[in-house]
Amino acid sequence: MVAEDNIINQKVLLGLLAGSGIDIVLANDGQEALDILENDTNFLMILMDAHMPRVDGFEATRIIRSNPKYDHIVVVALSGDTASDDIQKMKNAGMSEQLEKPLRMESLYNIIYAYTGKKDEGLEASMTKNLDADKGLQTCGGDESFYREILSEFMSDYGNSSDILGEFLRFNNIKSADALLLDIIGIAANIGANVLGEIASNMKLALSDTQKQSYFLFFDQYKKQHYRLMEEIKAYL
Repeated sequence: MVAEDNIINQKVLLGLLAGSGIDIVLANDGQEALDILENDTNFLMILMDAHMPRVDGFEATRIIRSNPKYDHIVVVALSGDTASDDIQKMKNAGMSEQLEKPLRMESLYNIIYAYTGKKDEGLEASMTKNLDADKGLQTCGGDESFYREILSEFMSDYGNSSDILGEFLRFNNIKSADALLLDIIGIAANIGANVLGEIASNMKLALSDTQKQSYFLFFDQYKKQHYRLMEEIKAYL
């Protein structure tokens, strides 16, 4: 379950977990999370925003921890508060772990791995499968020479897209970043760059969050996946 009142943060979390195979239920505040648990206790983990309306994450967690029927559920705090006193307050409320906002994909998956006891194949695939050559070849009608040509052009035209995106974002050139991401989304679909295309889509959506600038979270992911994709394309060629 994800208990988070901010719609953009909800989308960020859903984007991070997209393709993982994890079933996600959203709660818009602590009270809604408690209401959901009343009817369904089949949750392994709750990602709990610390600060929410009606019932905040601290109070919701204290109520959850006071009920033995929820003992199997791990509560993980989501908060931008990183001071030692704030973290201790989360621990005192019964939150087992704390994830700092803006959330990073590796940190989220590491906690999921730690509490499920193993690395799930679906999660691994969502993080490591960068180039689906079969899909790319299918798009190219099975013409491998044509597919190789497109891959070469992608490397030539978008091999430095991480640097260009970084410059656009640093100088708040949102319009140009949006246009570049739109191009990358389309091309990624054609060459079978599934993960990069998904990250680019989520990043494009997050560009509207100019106040909290959550798109920098996806930019970090983009840089890493783009590098891995370039390496896989080089190996394929």
